[in-house]
Amino acid sequence: DARAYMVLLEAMATASATLPLEERREINKLALTHLESALQALKGRLSGLEKERLLTKTVAVYAQSMDVPATFDLLDFFDAEGVLPSAQTYVELLNLHERCADGTSALMCIKKMINQGISPSPNFFGRAAMAMIRAHDSEGALN
Repeated sequence: DARAYMVLLEAMATASATLPLEERREINKLALTHLESALQALKGRLSGLEKERLLTKTVAVYAQSMDVPATFDLLDFFDAEGVLPSAQTYVELLNLHERCADGTSALMCIKKMINQGISPSPNFFGRAAMAMIRAHDSEGALN
């Protein structure tokens, strides 16, 4: 069932965080294969929430590698599976932008959240501000 796949994706996300950056991309490939296997094996039996959680956990794995384009490519899976990213998905994306010191993308991420109808907590804005500060854009962080 979906829980077994989730446990493995969670383990991949945790393991990826401890590896050197260049080795994390190998974990990404495993996670993508695992996601695709889960979606195929459980086709028609997964709820929307289960799909979203599998997808979000895969985003978390990819976000550890700091590969922004590859991580954003995963968002196409949400559309293909007919589910919307959750607040947790956006947390993972904001963490990625903070690690990459990309405040502009962090703010765009928050705008997407709002457009989707998710109200970001102050913590989300704090993450965006941290991304700007890491990019040495303290003035942008204050706005």
